[in-house]
Amino acid sequence: MQRDDINYLLNQIEEEHRQVLSEQKQTLKELTSQAGKLNEQFSSQMKHLEEFKHKLTIRMWGVIIVSQAGLAILLLGLGLWLR
Repeated sequence: MQRDDINYLLNQIEEEHRQVLSEQKQTLKELTSQAGKLNEQFSSQMKHLEEFKHKLTIRMWGVIIVSQAGLAILLLGLGLWLR
């Protein structure tokens, strides 16, 4: 091979590398964007889950308190009735 042929091949290889790097940069930007969107969705869903968990906990404690109060009233009534 002659020097011109070698230089031509080197230039071709260099151009291909530039194209590959450009495509990889674009792909990386797209993946970064998708990761950001997924992170936002995950954070939003976690927030909703925490709010639901809090509401469910409050409701559970309400049911427990009401049932214990009802049981106490029934026991008081039974105690008074058995006297």
